[in-house]
Amino acid sequence: MHRGFALFVCLGALVIVALWNASPALADDAATPRGVVPLGAPPTTQHVPVPDVRGMSDSAAQRALAEGGLRIGGIERVSIERLEAELGRRYQVGAVVQQAPRPSTGEQPSWLRRGSLVWLRVAWSSDQAVARPRAPVAPVQPRAPYQPRAPYQPTAPLGKMPRYTGNVPVPPPPGLQGTPVVRQPVVQPPVVARQPVVQPPVVTAPIVAAPVDEDLPYAEPGQPEEYFGADIRRSVGLPCERRQERWHLRPVGGAAFWLGDDEGDVDLYGGLDAGITFADCIGVDLFYRYAAGTFDRQVPAGLLEDAGAFQFVGIKGTWNGSLTNDGRVYFWAGLGVTYFWSGDLQVDDEGVAGFAELGLGYALSDSIRIRVGLNVHAMDTDAGRFLATSDARVLWVLAPSLGLELDL
Repeated sequence: MHRGFALFVCLGALVIVALWNASPALADDAATPRGVVPLGAPPTTQHVPVPDVRGMSDSAAQRALAEGGLRIGGIERVSIERLEAELGRRYQVGAVVQQAPRPSTGEQPSWLRRGSLVWLRVAWSSDQAVARPRAPVAPVQPRAPYQPRAPYQPTAPLGKMPRYTGNVPVPPPPGLQGTPVVRQPVVQPPVVARQPVVQPPVVTAPIVAAPVDEDLPYAEPGQPEEYFGADIRRSVGLPCERRQERWHLRPVGGAAFWLGDDEGDVDLYGGLDAGITFADCIGVDLFYRYAAGTFDRQVPAGLLEDAGAFQFVGIKGTWNGSLTNDGRVYFWAGLGVTYFWSGDLQVDDEGVAGFAELGLGYALSDSIRIRVGLNVHAMDTDAGRFLATSDARVLWVLAPSLGLELDL
């Protein structure tokens, strides 16, 4: 077998093992340290990184977002049973489970304009509609407490003063002297010390949160709408970035370009993928591909247009990740190994081939996505050679393709 082909197959096997054991650093539900410095500079000076508030209580999350220069757009409280069914984990009641847009981490910076809204999803005992925080009312200045007056202090009674007539008073005769008056000492009441009056703190500039834009969509309590349903769910990222496993089918179609010695003409290309994407955004697929081609063949009677097709059946490992905060645009890559066989050619062949793919996707909904990419096959074969005496060579198939991904 050709040395280059053998090296390609070995490299593909090593990359598949690495992808299988590795977990990409994508947004999950575990709280990450708030001190992580995001990569890259902010778009403008008015942009701030989105803090990671997952795992906090809703009140602590509001404080963290306010410190970061952002506002709460709404809070959806979801039952822990429903979260366990959707995300595969059981959460503590009152903890923030998801936030949108995604938090800023070292591997995936996320910037928002200062004052932008952030939506939270909180684990709760039962489902509740989205609640938006209202602007607090300015506190009323308390009145000064009533201060009682000082207690009344009575004075000692005055005795009866003799009437002044202008002459020296003459004492009465001994027999007419009256009974002497015994004055009782006046007891002064105890003086009570005044207690110091504690004045309440005076609030000079009460802090009032910025008012919420009333034009934003809002679900009143009791309404069946869930703001985390169609749009906000997708803004968290791909399903695998929300810790959800999904089975899928992917029909693929395009054109086959042949490269190598005695290459063929451009022809049809198509196939189908069936597999699963795990919660760490690594997937495994079984796939089938069909590539038609026409090769020039030298025969004793002259030149022959040797038309036929190659078919591939194999297994591959894939990796997916969001490129935007809303999760609509994402990338995908894969490596695999296939078994191939040819048909309707003058000389048919079969064997093992390598496979690789790379492309971009766009999410139309939470379960339907469009994919545009490139499929590459490399096989060591003598099928389609110009001369019957030619040895096997590495034949390449480069197939630009358009696919549709349907979650089951």
